[in-house]
Amino acid sequence: MADPGFIVYLTDELDICWQTTAEWDEKNPLDPTRHRSLVNKVAELESAEWDYSDERRTQNYKRQLAEVLSNSFENDYENAEKMLTQVMSYRESILKSREMAIVEQITTADSWNKNSNRWSLVHYAIGVAALLLSTFSAARLQILGLNEAGIQTVAWLVAFFHGSPYVPES
Repeated sequence: MADPGFIVYLTDELDICWQTTAEWDEKNPLDPTRHRSLVNKVAELESAEWDYSDERRTQNYKRQLAEVLSNSFENDYENAEKMLTQVMSYRESILKSREMAIVEQITTADSWNKNSNRWSLVHYAIGVAALLLSTFSAARLQILGLNEAGIQTVAWLVAFFHGSPYVPES
């Protein structure tokens, strides 16, 4: 926004800049305390925590902050303060949305980690069972009280746990 006495603009990096003329400075601001408070609040919000992931959203945010300054330079403090309230509400909603997304990502990562650990445990348990059953099957341990049907059952379990087809001996 520009006026013969001042200009407020966004740079290519979306920084808010402003400049006043000597003539404007001689007669303005009409309420220096309110004006300084608004300028300070804009500076605080511009440099505060913000989600820069969306350039368009950032541009809208910075434009609203620049509008607060423009209204203040025009000595329209009521509209400047209304816009400042809207900007703070907008900023809060964006940061809350980002916070909720981060919490959701952490929850998802924790869930994946827990499930990965469970499946690893199942994988190793099956592997150990297959190893033990392979040993029993290969040794044909009748001393454990296994008859031929028991040994074939163990062989079938070995094939099942290894994921290979069981072909009984002929």
